[in-house]
Amino acid sequence: MACAQVTVVGSDVIILCDEKWTCCQREQAKAKTEVYQSNQPLQIRPTPSASAKAKVDAEKSACQKSDGAKMIKEMPAGADKWATSPCLADQMKKDWAAGKKSVDSLGVQMDHQQDWKVGGATKQPLKALDTKINNFFGTTVAKAQGDKMLADGKTQMKKVHLVCKPPCTPPHDAANTDFSTKDAPPYPSSPAATLTSPKRALK
Repeated sequence: MACAQVTVVGSDVIILCDEKWTCCQREQAKAKTEVYQSNQPLQIRPTPSASAKAKVDAEKSACQKSDGAKMIKEMPAGADKWATSPCLADQMKKDWAAGKKSVDSLGVQMDHQQDWKVGGATKQPLKALDTKINNFFGTTVAKAQGDKMLADGKTQMKKVHLVCKPPCTPPHDAANTDFSTKDAPPYPSSPAATLTSPKRALK
């Protein structure tokens, strides 16, 4: 399996790392998942009406713009404060020194750590998160999987795990070989096992 996937066992969500994610991207995905875990169970919101959605989107965008501007004013010293994980802070400092001095050029987005779809507020302290990881969690995990779970009559993500297959590259932390979250089930041995291995592990 190469691409990141999401498996649901009951109301538990198991995120399988993309094997191409770098060690730093995995570290950020782990930090994001741990925020989800700290707020379990996550209440899944249904898709709002067009007018309500416009209001939510506007509030989220304003918060992102505001916090993005604050972060840029505080860079590079503020990288440790704003980055989702330590490795991202290091990368942001290097990129800033190389002349990348906007949110977009730094390769990040201002992330609502608990996405609105799974109970997060539109106005909350944001963190800089790798664009690819942010899009995956916002689109694939929160929205797509959330809507699917609602369609199946499930209103909560009761537990959320991140499961990664070692090794990751380039290595940057000898203490972590894969960045799976604590108590995560084992990584499936093959794509065909994605619906069975996590189930056995969670029993």
